[in-house]
Amino acid sequence: MLETNKIKPYCYILKRVKDNMKYFGVRWANVRYNRTPIEDFGIFYFSSSTVFKKDFKQNPEKFTFEITNTFESKDEAIEFEHKKNTKYLHDKGWANKNAYPAIFNEIPPMLGKKHSDANKLKMSIASKERAKPENVTAQMKAGFKKIAEHHKGKPSGMLGKNQSKEVRGRMSKSSMGNKSNTGRKFTEIHKKNISKGGMGKPGTMTGKKHSKEALIKMSAVHKGNKHNLGNKASEETKLKMSLAQKKRFSNINERSKISVATLGRKTSDETKLKMSIAQKKIFSLKSKSEIDVAMEELRYRKFKKQI
Repeated sequence: MLETNKIKPYCYILKRVKDNMKYFGVRWANVRYNRTPIEDFGIFYFSSSTVFKKDFKQNPEKFTFEITNTFESKDEAIEFEHKKNTKYLHDKGWANKNAYPAIFNEIPPMLGKKHSDANKLKMSIASKERAKPENVTAQMKAGFKKIAEHHKGKPSGMLGKNQSKEVRGRMSKSSMGNKSNTGRKFTEIHKKNISKGGMGKPGTMTGKKHSKEALIKMSAVHKGNKHNLGNKASEETKLKMSLAQKKRFSNINERSKISVATLGRKTSDETKLKMSIAQKKIFSLKSKSEIDVAMEELRYRKFKKQI
């Protein structure tokens, strides 16, 4: 119900006469000053539009306006404005290009410019400060929730698309020398949060199988990959790997998980043949040290089978 003679938050439409360009806005500060919409707009308040505000104040005869709605609360008025703005953002007849829920600029304001190192540092500090749990407000949480709900069930914007070679080249160059995560260690709380986030959720490939085409592509990508060729683990690294495996297999829960996962699984004839060839190859070795290494590997495999 429109009540322009009562002290309430309100929405308005301001129109420029010469080209019929319109702007839709909201106002609630009039309540603080004990002014009704008709006592406030065009007298004390001249809209929030950067396009119209100054001209409307100096030349009111060039504009017309209408109080369209009044509200019981500020939140109700803001919510109504948000809904309206989603309709007007892409309409060239409306000046609501820099209003919630989005900002559109025909020419990006940073086009051809770069932030200075000092500005980058300030932005980084401010961003980290905002991300602290104590600084996350209820309004921010509500915003995050709305964004999440908006994207829920919708496919990714890049689904079925591939970045061009030119774009991939630019992305690669921009990442070169990026050491933002070098030496970073997750806190125990962070680790637990990551763990909780993945608990109870199936893997992305659960119940799925790679197509033959995908397998061929993956095989082709890895062929000739020699990034680890000639690399030898240090004694310290070997010890760490050994301790990690021992710790894993000494855990009853871990062993039971492996047991359940392999229960009822049958080895194909092809795999049996491969295993047979591998065993024969081990015993065809002449060097005692090679046989010792091979036997150690064999014992470890048998140990894993018994679990």
